[in-house]
Order: sequence, then C-alpha cells, then structure tokens
Amino acid sequence: MTKKLNLLLAGLLLSMFVGTPLMMAQVLASSPTASGCEVCGEGDVQIQKVSYPYVNCSTMSNVFAFDVSGNQTAAGYSTILSEVAAMGHTVAVWNLSKDGAPPPCVKKLMIVSIRAGGSCLGYGGRNYTAAEAAIVAGWVSGGGRLMLLSEFSHCSGADEIVKALGYTPQPSPNMVEDSNDYITVDFWPIFQSDNFASHPVFQTGTPDEVHEVVFLASGWWTPNTGAIVLTDTDGTGTPSGVAVAAAFRYGSGKVFMTGDSSFLYDPAGTSFRDNLRLGRNAVLWLNDALHETVGGTLLSSGVGLFPWLLLVVLAVVPVIAVLKSRRTVRMSTAS
Repeated sequence: MTKKLNLLLAGLLLSMFVGTPLMMAQVLASSPTASGCEVCGEGDVQIQKVSYPYVNCSTMSNVFAFDVSGNQTAAGYSTILSEVAAMGHTVAVWNLSKDGAPPPCVKKLMIVSIRAGGSCLGYGGRNYTAAEAAIVAGWVSGGGRLMLLSEFSHCSGADEIVKALGYTPQPSPNMVEDSNDYITVDFWPIFQSDNFASHPVFQTGTPDEVHEVVFLASGWWTPNTGAIVLTDTDGTGTPSGVAVAAAFRYGSGKVFMTGDSSFLYDPAGTSFRDNLRLGRNAVLWLNDALHETVGGTLLSSGVGLFPWLLLVVLAVVPVIAVLKSRRTVRMSTAS
C-alpha cells in the first residue's frame, strides 16, 4: 500500500512539473526561436515555444539531433540544447522510426524515452522496438555519440535500447529511493560526490565540478559496468549500490545514459542543484573535449596511450644516437 501511495504521489508531482509541458510542447520545422509562453500558470511552469529544424545534411554539419520518434519534444529540453548550440553544434530533430539511422552529419543523438500508455502519467510516449534499438546500437558502435535519458521500468520506453547496449533494466517497481538525502519525496534522491565514480564528467577540482545532482523517480539497471552515479550503500539507498547513470565507450562510439528523463527537462530538472552542469559536461565528454583514463591508458579524442609513447620514442632516439656518437668521438680522441 505504501508503494502504491508513493507511486500516486510521484504521478501528481511529476504531472505538475513535467507532464503538461511534455504533452503541450511542439517541435516545428523552422529555425530555433522563442515565441511566447506555451504553458502559463500550469503548476507554476512556464515553457517558451522553441522550434528546431529537421536534419538536412546538405545545409548542416556537426549536428546534435534530438530524436522525436519517441513522441517526446525537443522544446522541453531547450536549456541543455542551447548549451549544445553554444558549443558549436547545429541542433536539429530526427525521426529514427521514420528515417532510420542518423545520416553522417549527425554526430550526437539525444533520445528521451517515456513508455506509452499505462500508468505513466499520460506522457504520450512510444516504446522503441528491438529493431530500432539495434539501429541505435549499430550507429553508436560505428562512432556515433548517444545521450539516452530513460525512466524507471514501467515508464521506460527505452528498455530495448538499454538491452541492445548490454544492460538489463530492472522490473517495476524500480524507482530508486533514499531515506536520508532527497528533495520533497524519497524517490527524488540527491546524489553527491560519495555516489560518483571517478569520471571526467564530474570535472572534479575545476570551476565546472559537479557536486550534487537530483534524479526524479529514476530507474536502474544491471550490471554496474560503466556506472558513474550509484545509489547509497550506507543503508539509506534502495536498492543499494545500483547504477542510475553511466558513461561508457561502445564500439567506436560513446554513450551517456541515465535512468531519469527529467533531470535535464525545463524547468523541473535543470533547476535542481548541478543537473545542468552534469548535462553540459556529458556533452563535452561525448565531444571528446574531456580527458579520461581507462585501465591506466590516457584517452583523449579517442586516441590511446600508444601514439603518445611513439612520439616520445621518436623524440628520444635521435638524442640517444647523438650522445652515443659524442661518446665514441671522445673515446677515439682519448686513445
């Protein structure tokens, strides 16, 4: 009964913060613009109408595409998409279900997934199929960069994509909870540095360091491979020590994945703690703009340690040769 009451409360809260704007926002085929209030006074939420063009490689390059085939809208994510545009990307929309894998000019793909129907607050989402998931996984493996914002299990329409990437979404009810660190309700937990793995997206020790993030009713998956945010293991987190965010290499590509679709949503998610900063850093990581180490190997722009060692060797060998030559000359002179 307690779990049912929690789910009901989650529905009411998320409907207030997220549900109405998600259903009302429109994605229009024109240049990005802001043109007035789309939803005013609905749960104190105000969203600006923002439109994005459809991907067109004949006129666009370095595209960051938002997939609309999950029936979610880019307009609700305009803050993070503005950050993306400021990094030099062309922001556009794509329809994976209709047009298949993104074309070559698309370098990054953002998928936000809510399951269709059922008890998912009427978000109007659509479940990605296994065939579509295979397209996504193949595209990433070939070098694509994916930002996947999923949901807790019975509200996640991205389960097939999560599976295609090698993970197992956990069954409902699977919203993570924390009895100690949370905002408003225990299934809106606050994750802090002790929940973070060592990873460049947190920019530790820099002005862009991520100190805290809040996920609103997040799902989780197994295994914890590539996990960068895990639930508390001190007895307050439920489940304990499970992954709610991951960042990993997949083939020649990269994936940033969360169990919450709302943490970058406007304004419900981006207004909390360092959520927007984490999103921005994640895009930088997908861009290869942040260094990382994997198994002691320095990785930057997809380049491993070997090329750097080769450069050192090429620089040192001539020096050694010169020193040996000088030594030989001195020995000859001495004799």
